[in-house]
Amino acid sequence: MQTRRPARRRKRRAVCVVLVLAIVVGIVSLAAHLRMTAALSAGQRQKLVHYAESFEGEPYESTAFTCPGIGPGLCAGYVRRVYLDTLGKERGDIGRTTAEQMQELSARSANGNGVYLTASSIRYDKSGLLQTKAMGMQLGDLIYYQEVSGPARHVGIYIGDQNGEPWMIDNNANGGVGKRKLTFTIGRADDPYHAVAVYCNP
Repeated sequence: MQTRRPARRRKRRAVCVVLVLAIVVGIVSLAAHLRMTAALSAGQRQKLVHYAESFEGEPYESTAFTCPGIGPGLCAGYVRRVYLDTLGKERGDIGRTTAEQMQELSARSANGNGVYLTASSIRYDKSGLLQTKAMGMQLGDLIYYQEVSGPARHVGIYIGDQNGEPWMIDNNANGGVGKRKLTFTIGRADDPYHAVAVYCNP
């Protein structure tokens, strides 16, 4: 009997250690989840917009938007740079390309981290302006476009309304980083890009 007690004690200690580790891992995971789902403050949203606007006039293929492994980041690289620098890696690492970003943000919304609207849910008026309030958009939210004739995509950042009309800032091939009205269709008249997704941060 005396030889069994130390063995039982060791077994109990091992079980306790495993339980403690499981609890610690659970707490760390919960803390990470809470940091992700915590709503962006008005100050954070303003910071996103101000930082995005600080790049206005930057060339389309600027090295400032270079993404690891793919070279010039173009439109997606610009948005990723703004998000990473403003929100940090845990929340701002949204992907290097528009395709990666759309996949990541769709997955986040499925876990309750924001709202991901697809083309059928995007609202716009007769003039083609997006109805941001009806969709619940706020400063710093993202709008994704896809070319009608092919897989090319584009992304911009909602920066608020001017004279009652929504505006965004993006990095586009026609002049680099600049502001434009947030419309359902952008680009060339003969081959435009149409809005296919909107990501509303929580």
